[in-house]
Amino acid sequence: MLIVGYLVGIVPLEYNVSYEGIKYRNNDPDYVEKVMIQFDGYRYNKLYKCDEFNGTLIVDGAEYPGMKLRSGRYNEDLVFVFLQDIGEYDTLGMIFTDDNLNEFSIQWFEGTHSEGRRWSSKDGLVYSMPATTRDEAVEITDRLQHWNGKVN
Repeated sequence: MLIVGYLVGIVPLEYNVSYEGIKYRNNDPDYVEKVMIQFDGYRYNKLYKCDEFNGTLIVDGAEYPGMKLRSGRYNEDLVFVFLQDIGEYDTLGMIFTDDNLNEFSIQWFEGTHSEGRRWSSKDGLVYSMPATTRDEAVEITDRLQHWNGKVN
Protein backbone atom coordinates (compact mmCIF):
# COMPACT_ATOMS: atom_id res chain seq x y z
CA MET A 1 0.00 0.00 0.00
CA LEU A 2 2.80 2.42 0.86
CA ILE A 3 4.59 1.59 -2.39
CA VAL A 4 1.43 2.33 -4.43
CA GLY A 5 1.05 5.66 -2.63
CA TYR A 6 4.67 6.47 -3.39
CA LEU A 7 4.24 5.62 -7.07
CA VAL A 8 1.13 7.78 -7.35
CA GLY A 9 3.15 10.70 -6.05
CA ILE A 10 6.02 10.38 -8.51
CA VAL A 11 4.39 8.98 -11.63
CA PRO A 12 2.66 11.77 -13.57
CA LEU A 13 -0.92 11.26 -14.67
CA GLU A 14 -1.95 12.67 -18.02
CA TYR A 15 -4.26 15.61 -17.39
CA ASN A 16 -6.01 16.91 -20.51
CA VAL A 17 -9.25 18.67 -19.66
CA SER A 18 -11.35 21.36 -21.34
CA TYR A 19 -13.80 23.72 -19.72
CA GLU A 20 -16.33 26.17 -21.02
CA GLY A 21 -16.08 29.19 -18.84
CA ILE A 22 -16.93 32.84 -18.53
CA LYS A 23 -14.62 35.83 -18.72
CA TYR A 24 -15.96 38.86 -16.86
CA ARG A 25 -14.86 42.11 -15.24
CA ASN A 26 -15.47 42.94 -11.63
CA ASN A 27 -18.14 45.61 -11.16
CA ASP A 28 -19.16 45.59 -14.84
CA PRO A 29 -22.23 43.38 -15.33
CA ASP A 30 -22.24 44.10 -19.09
CA TYR A 31 -18.78 42.63 -19.69
CA VAL A 32 -19.30 38.90 -20.23
CA GLU A 33 -17.66 36.56 -22.75
CA LYS A 34 -17.74 32.80 -23.13
CA VAL A 35 -14.30 31.20 -23.26
CA MET A 36 -12.79 27.76 -23.70
CA ILE A 37 -9.95 26.87 -21.37
CA GLN A 38 -7.85 23.73 -21.57
CA PHE A 39 -5.18 22.23 -19.38
CA ASP A 40 -2.94 19.85 -21.34
CA GLY A 41 -0.11 18.21 -19.47
CA TYR A 42 0.58 16.10 -16.44
CA ARG A 43 -0.72 16.08 -12.91
CA TYR A 44 1.33 14.81 -10.00
CA ASN A 45 -0.73 13.62 -7.05
CA LYS A 46 1.63 14.05 -4.12
CA LEU A 47 1.01 12.00 -1.02
CA TYR A 48 2.40 14.44 1.54
CA LYS A 49 2.87 17.55 -0.58
CA CYS A 50 0.74 19.86 -2.72
CA ASP A 51 -0.52 18.37 -5.99
CA GLU A 52 1.14 19.78 -9.11
CA PHE A 53 0.22 20.36 -12.74
CA ASN A 54 2.84 20.94 -15.44
CA GLY A 55 1.83 21.58 -19.02
CA THR A 56 0.12 24.02 -21.33
CA LEU A 57 -2.74 26.39 -20.56
CA ILE A 58 -4.86 27.12 -23.64
CA VAL A 59 -7.27 30.06 -23.48
CA ASP A 60 -9.48 30.40 -26.57
CA GLY A 61 -6.76 28.89 -28.73
CA ALA A 62 -3.90 30.98 -27.30
CA GLU A 63 -1.31 28.57 -25.91
CA TYR A 64 0.75 29.29 -22.81
CA PRO A 65 3.28 26.46 -22.46
CA GLY A 66 5.38 25.79 -19.41
CA MET A 67 2.56 26.34 -16.93
CA LYS A 68 3.38 25.22 -13.44
CA LEU A 69 0.60 25.01 -10.90
CA ARG A 70 0.71 23.74 -7.35
CA SER A 71 -2.37 23.51 -5.21
CA GLY A 72 -1.26 25.05 -1.96
CA ARG A 73 -2.66 25.10 1.51
CA TYR A 74 -5.43 27.37 0.28
CA ASN A 75 -5.59 25.92 -3.28
CA GLU A 76 -4.27 29.09 -4.83
CA ASP A 77 -1.19 29.78 -6.89
CA LEU A 78 0.30 32.21 -9.34
CA VAL A 79 -0.03 31.17 -12.98
CA PHE A 80 3.53 30.97 -14.32
CA VAL A 81 3.98 30.24 -18.03
CA PHE A 82 6.81 30.40 -20.52
CA LEU A 83 6.29 33.17 -23.08
CA GLN A 84 8.13 32.06 -26.18
CA ASP A 85 8.05 35.49 -27.85
CA ILE A 86 10.21 36.98 -25.06
CA GLY A 87 11.93 33.76 -24.00
CA GLU A 88 11.07 34.16 -20.32
CA TYR A 89 8.66 32.95 -17.69
CA ASP A 90 5.95 35.40 -16.78
CA THR A 91 3.00 35.58 -14.41
CA LEU A 92 -0.43 35.62 -16.05
CA GLY A 93 -2.51 35.80 -12.89
CA MET A 94 -3.62 34.22 -9.65
CA ILE A 95 -5.57 30.97 -9.86
CA PHE A 96 -7.93 29.56 -7.25
CA THR A 97 -9.06 25.91 -7.44
CA ASP A 98 -11.08 23.38 -5.55
CA ASP A 99 -9.35 20.34 -4.03
CA ASN A 100 -9.88 18.14 -7.09
CA LEU A 101 -8.95 20.69 -9.77
CA ASN A 102 -12.53 20.65 -11.10
CA GLU A 103 -13.35 24.34 -10.64
CA PHE A 104 -11.09 27.30 -11.33
CA SER A 105 -11.10 31.04 -11.05
CA ILE A 106 -8.24 33.05 -12.52
CA GLN A 107 -7.62 36.69 -11.73
CA TRP A 108 -6.02 37.54 -15.08
CA PHE A 109 -3.22 40.10 -14.86
CA GLU A 110 -3.33 42.77 -17.54
CA GLY A 111 -0.57 44.84 -19.06
CA THR A 112 2.65 43.84 -20.74
CA HIS A 113 5.61 41.90 -19.43
CA SER A 114 7.89 44.95 -19.68
CA GLU A 115 5.56 47.41 -17.95
CA GLY A 116 4.38 44.90 -15.37
CA ARG A 117 1.14 42.99 -15.18
CA ARG A 118 -1.52 43.89 -12.63
CA TRP A 119 -4.99 42.97 -11.44
CA SER A 120 -7.49 45.33 -9.81
CA SER A 121 -10.39 44.38 -7.57
CA LYS A 122 -12.18 47.43 -9.01
CA ASP A 123 -12.33 46.30 -12.64
CA GLY A 124 -10.09 43.25 -12.90
CA LEU A 125 -10.53 40.53 -15.50
CA VAL A 126 -11.62 37.12 -14.18
CA TYR A 127 -11.88 33.74 -15.91
CA SER A 128 -14.15 31.29 -14.11
CA MET A 129 -14.92 27.72 -15.07
CA PRO A 130 -16.93 25.63 -15.57
CA ALA A 131 -19.66 28.21 -16.01
CA THR A 132 -22.20 29.19 -18.63
CA THR A 133 -23.46 32.48 -17.17
CA ARG A 134 -21.89 35.45 -15.42
CA ASP A 135 -23.84 34.64 -12.25
CA GLU A 136 -22.42 31.10 -12.18
CA ALA A 137 -18.92 32.45 -12.82
CA VAL A 138 -19.15 35.00 -10.00
CA GLU A 139 -20.54 32.34 -7.65
CA ILE A 140 -17.62 30.01 -8.41
CA THR A 141 -15.12 32.83 -7.90
CA ASP A 142 -16.74 33.92 -4.63
CA ARG A 143 -16.90 30.36 -3.31
CA LEU A 144 -13.31 29.52 -4.19
CA GLN A 145 -11.92 32.77 -2.82
CA HIS A 146 -14.07 32.65 0.30
CA TRP A 147 -13.15 29.05 0.89
CA ASN A 148 -9.53 30.03 0.44
CA GLY A 149 -9.90 32.83 2.96
CA LYS A 150 -9.71 35.58 0.33
CA VAL A 151 -11.97 38.56 -0.12
CA ASN A 152 -13.26 39.69 -3.52
